[in-house]
Amino acid sequence: MESFIKAVSKLKNNKSSSIGKVIEITGNTCKVERENLPTLEDVRLNAIEGDFSNKIIIYPKIGSKVLCLEISGEKEETAIVKYTEIDKVLIEIDGAKFEMSGGKFQIKNETADQRKITNDLIDALKTAIILTPQGPGKFSDPTKQKFTQIKTDNENLYE
Repeated sequence: MESFIKAVSKLKNNKSSSIGKVIEITGNTCKVERENLPTLEDVRLNAIEGDFSNKIIIYPKIGSKVLCLEISGEKEETAIVKYTEIDKVLIEIDGAKFEMSGGKFQIKNETADQRKITNDLIDALKTAIILTPQGPGKFSDPTKQKFTQIKTDNENLYE
């Protein structure tokens, strides 16, 4: 965190930027508390406002330090440009969605969900019947246990 503060300390006297602590997040904005300065309300998480279908949004962690920059020199219009800690990242492009938060991922689009696909594959393998010259066979119990462990690991990865 020292390097973060050093990197932006040169901007401290610049009236168009300030460092503060995120105290609340609402939608695509947050509230930033600053030392010896008024609290900033409705600080944008993205510099450009709008409901875009293709976007990247970085949500800072509550309590993290952020660098805020005035937009077009307007004191009431600010956006976050740097973060010390991130709570969530959301990327949406052409209906595909990638979200990372709480140590887990979500990858899907309008017709498919990566978590569900992987779980369905594992479930199908666990119940598969294997044709052999001696007749139908199945996976051994140790192999089925391995499939169960893979499914558990998958659940720990995806939200």
